[in-house]
Amino acid sequence: MSFSMAGSRLWIYIKNEKGIALVTALILALVSMAIATATIYMVLQSTSLSGTEKRYTSALAAAKGAARTATKVIAFKGVDPTGKVTVNNLNCFEDKLENRKRDENNTDQWVSCSADEENSDPTVSPDMVLSLGDYTVYLKIIDTVEGNTRLGENIRVGGVVSPYSESGQVAVPRGYTIAIKTINNNDPSDTAEVLALYAY
Repeated sequence: MSFSMAGSRLWIYIKNEKGIALVTALILALVSMAIATATIYMVLQSTSLSGTEKRYTSALAAAKGAARTATKVIAFKGVDPTGKVTVNNLNCFEDKLENRKRDENNTDQWVSCSADEENSDPTVSPDMVLSLGDYTVYLKIIDTVEGNTRLGENIRVGGVVSPYSESGQVAVPRGYTIAIKTINNNDPSDTAEVLALYAY
């Protein structure tokens, strides 16, 4: 008899569904909180990425502007007509403008340059430094391809350039590989790096 009573009590307990609504409500609340948390996380990540992209775009624009100014300095053999750029070692800069880094025998042609000035990192002994708003831009010629065109004020100002060089040969422009790095003065993690090719 006690066995059947225990069984009937068990059956009554199983048939009682008063607590199921609470359990269901708790599960739905947890699922809703997980969805809300995931949504907030995605919005924050999207905002962070958007800010990072905006900062990079600004740094990249500064690098492009500095590259345009650098081409004027190259064309005028280290003299900046705008007065915004400082050339750190004019002798080394002229070596880089006139000669490739190494000749056919692998002999160093940039004799006026130190090892740091030949290094490809533009922040280590840069050829030129330019300040643009919140950004400092470091520029360095890291390679030169020799040609038969002449650098100087006459070609830049003269307007139309002949397709022939001074020697009467077909003009082969000089080529310069310029490493550029832009760093935000207020946030050093806000940077852009550009490798520019310039033919003159």
